[in-house]
Amino acid sequence: MALNLRGILDPRWYGHHRAVGLGMQICGITIYNQNLGSRTYNATTNSWINSNTVLWSGKARIQSFNAGSNRANITNPTNVREVRFQIAFNKNTVVGATAPMPDIRPGNYIIVNDSPLDATLKNFSYVVKSVINSSNPWQRTIIAEVDMEADPNA
Repeated sequence: MALNLRGILDPRWYGHHRAVGLGMQICGITIYNQNLGSRTYNATTNSWINSNTVLWSGKARIQSFNAGSNRANITNPTNVREVRFQIAFNKNTVVGATAPMPDIRPGNYIIVNDSPLDATLKNFSYVVKSVINSSNPWQRTIIAEVDMEADPNA
């Protein structure tokens, strides 16, 4: 009989430290898909009316992870930065949810609804760039880009 008949990792390992990640997810976010085809213009208010599809809403950990950079756009030079969002994830579902993990794709938007320790995070609109994660099912990591000059509340 072989000495090691099981794999390197105990099947229970992925859930062991889950509480640490959950404790760091203190901001409320909403991930949505902006349905541009359903936009209508309201001439009275001089604004666009959007039909957005909410993909997911819940708690997340937010962390910027690189220095800002300038866009090479002559008509509108702007500063952008990449931000990491982490949401609890467990075997194809979001922790605390019964529905499967939504199909979050590059181009989706993230709005921070609640940020108890840094309200400034609510003043930006984040665009999803990457959603691919590792095979470790602790957290879903979403990389987004933020235009540091655009205010979704304005």
